[in-house]
Amino acid sequence: MLIVGLAVGFVIGYLVAPEGGGPVAEATTTLSMPASTTLVTSVEPTTLSTTTTLLPTTTSTMVTTTTLPSTTTTKPPTTTTWPDYVTEWPMSKSGWTVQVAKFDGANPFSEDWAYEKAEEVLADHLPAGVLYSSDFSSIQEGWYVVFSGVFSSKSAAQSHRNKVLAKGFSEAVVIQVVPK
Repeated sequence: MLIVGLAVGFVIGYLVAPEGGGPVAEATTTLSMPASTTLVTSVEPTTLSTTTTLLPTTTSTMVTTTTLPSTTTTKPPTTTTWPDYVTEWPMSKSGWTVQVAKFDGANPFSEDWAYEKAEEVLADHLPAGVLYSSDFSSIQEGWYVVFSGVFSSKSAAQSHRNKVLAKGFSEAVVIQVVPK
């Protein structure tokens, strides 16, 4: 076995060794020391060449400040920000709104239909809410009312009504809402 192992090692060494039998490269390792001392080590036959430089050990801190560009929006300015969910009328607030639809409260499905209609209004990027008219003195009792917007003046509600009509809600009317 020993002879076979030596023979295999000899064949592998012969196949891997470069032609000409001489050294492939001369390696030099240079170490630069902090006190300006240079150490040079030479190794004769090898296939690698490495240079290592050691520098004095120091600690430094780098602070990077990044200034981000200002952001601008392309959304047109509005006087009111609307929530993106179906709201309820603020119970202590009197005001004006646009009634988009109403459903008879005697029907057991009226409340569900009102919320579905309010979701349609939201999908058209308009504010939407549902109120039960029996909670308010200014509206006929027994109706689920889908409304759009809460305004302090009738003229503001009328202006918003034009937007609601433009979105295809043809039954939109301005109503006053006064809590009981």
